[in-house]
Amino acid sequence: MFDADVAKRVPKENVKLKTLRNRYRRNKNVIFCDSLPSIEYWFLIHFKDTCPTGLSSKDAERELKKFIANYEKSADFLDDEKWIKEMSLDNNGLEKAMQRAQKYSSGEASYSNIHLAITELKKTIK
Repeated sequence: MFDADVAKRVPKENVKLKTLRNRYRRNKNVIFCDSLPSIEYWFLIHFKDTCPTGLSSKDAERELKKFIANYEKSADFLDDEKWIKEMSLDNNGLEKAMQRAQKYSSGEASYSNIHLAITELKKTIK
């Protein structure tokens, strides 16, 4: 899982990402779950059907805070399961995010591939 805006913005990170993609391209056990601009976009589409072009990670975070007022990109906050459960289960958020992520594929606009890993995980549970 990674924020695609970092790979676009930082040449060293872009090289690292390309190297990883090349190394694991034939490994069916590795799924690259990038989100553009950032993971906040993945969280946002649990609440809102949106796919803006040119969205920055700060914009995504600001928009997300309309739905999760106390959101912060910190280990303490992200480790708390309560907000994740609420976001995913309330109002069928996870299913909505999965559908929205599939609707908006990689490209110039915002996207998230996190749904790919969740789809694979669901297969192992059934």
